[in-house]
Amino acid sequence: MKFYQNTLRALILTGSIGGFLGGWTLIAHSGKPAAADTQPAIVDPAPLPTLAPLNFSNNTSPSQLQPLQPLSQAPSVSQLPRVRLRTRGS
Repeated sequence: MKFYQNTLRALILTGSIGGFLGGWTLIAHSGKPAAADTQPAIVDPAPLPTLAPLNFSNNTSPSQLQPLQPLSQAPSVSQLPRVRLRTRGS
């Protein structure tokens, strides 16, 4: 059993070191970002379409609006029933 544990630990150590060095190598050889001194191409924006004006002449009176109903009050934390959790463990 001791031989198996030591072999497994050595395999994990070897894989960890290999993965670290392999990742480091891949990052080191990856492409470099573009230079910041390049000028982006300037593109003229497309013209926005024009819309017809909206007509609100039939709803000019505020008395036609329906009043909002008041929200009901939620119970406070002190009014909620207390829940007791038991784990039944030691």
